[in-house]
Amino acid sequence: MSQRRGRVGGVFMRHRYQPAADTPLAADGEITVFRPASGGPSPAFERLVWTPELFPLPADALAAWRIARFLDIPFYLCDVDSLFDSCVVSPFVSGYLAARTPNPCTVCNRRLKFGLLVSLARQLGAEYFVTGHYVRVLPAKKWREFPQEDGASFPEWLHRLGDDQPLLLPSPSGKDQSYVLWNLDRSVLSSLHFPLGEFSSKDEVRRYARQCRLPVPENRESQDICFIPEASHWSFIDRYLAEKGLSAGQTAGDFVDLDGRTIGRHPGYERYTVGQRKGLRTGFGERIFVQRIDAAGRRVVLGPREALAVRRVVARGANWLLDIPTGEPFRCRVKLRYRSAPLAAAVTASADGTLLAELEEPFFGAAPGQSLVCYAGGVLLGGGVIDRAE
Repeated sequence: MSQRRGRVGGVFMRHRYQPAADTPLAADGEITVFRPASGGPSPAFERLVWTPELFPLPADALAAWRIARFLDIPFYLCDVDSLFDSCVVSPFVSGYLAARTPNPCTVCNRRLKFGLLVSLARQLGAEYFVTGHYVRVLPAKKWREFPQEDGASFPEWLHRLGDDQPLLLPSPSGKDQSYVLWNLDRSVLSSLHFPLGEFSSKDEVRRYARQCRLPVPENRESQDICFIPEASHWSFIDRYLAEKGLSAGQTAGDFVDLDGRTIGRHPGYERYTVGQRKGLRTGFGERIFVQRIDAAGRRVVLGPREALAVRRVVARGANWLLDIPTGEPFRCRVKLRYRSAPLAAAVTASADGTLLAELEEPFFGAAPGQSLVCYAGGVLLGGGVIDRAE
């Protein structure tokens, strides 16, 4: 975060799923901990001093503290453990047990990283909030200077934005993370900065850090889901429920074909997602994919790739970073998976938070629970959570 009068401070978000440091804090070191004491748009925070008895110090938090000390700037640790579990992890588990494929990062980004942490930063006197996401925020005036490859397909209202309107744009690097930021509260955009969004790769970032002589550890690449660093999602679900004295129940059932005929057995429907081919552990003698999941019947429906094709996708819980017209279709591009290519579509937003995307070409593997994210002219417009596809 960047504080008033040019001062800078660092804040780290801690939860129980982060690996603990294997080296201690320096003997003369001290870390201030803030713990949410109330909710709402302006939460109150309890202020503590970290001790090993409070919670294990995450390895990444220790690394961040060392960098802050090297730079001679304040460092704060925000303990979001309870909220992270209730807002992010528990709904993730419930989603898979309901035969959906959740995007936990979109919830965490809105509620915690760009919600709770921004509130804490502001209470500490910060005017700007800076993170390491690979994305960019630019005023509309600057965006208009970019060459627009798909300019002819823009909705007209995108051209009429005020010059100072903050826009969220993908990073030119291969690590673009705009897909998981569609759910941000638009009111925070004007105070966000993403310096890594201008870099072409993580290697370039590391080279720059070395030039600045920063004590940055050579960590491995982060995983898609931070609280599942190694194991598969279904083993995490089993462990999570067991730790809470619960059980996933009897989720094993049948693999069935498109006509409903049983063609095998599976160990638990929560292990699968629509569009999945690998890990089916079956010998069907042909390329076969998960078509849909019936949680009530504990059935996983399998079929050929062409049967996955959809051209209409309905999403709910829409969030828009700009004023979007409702009730009338507009042309844009949509992404239906983090790593999928954007597809041309006509999108219609409804006042009730529903959005319909009619695709110009079929998409294979639209999974309920994933995000439908809309772009136009390289600008992230917003999105919603996929409810169904046909």
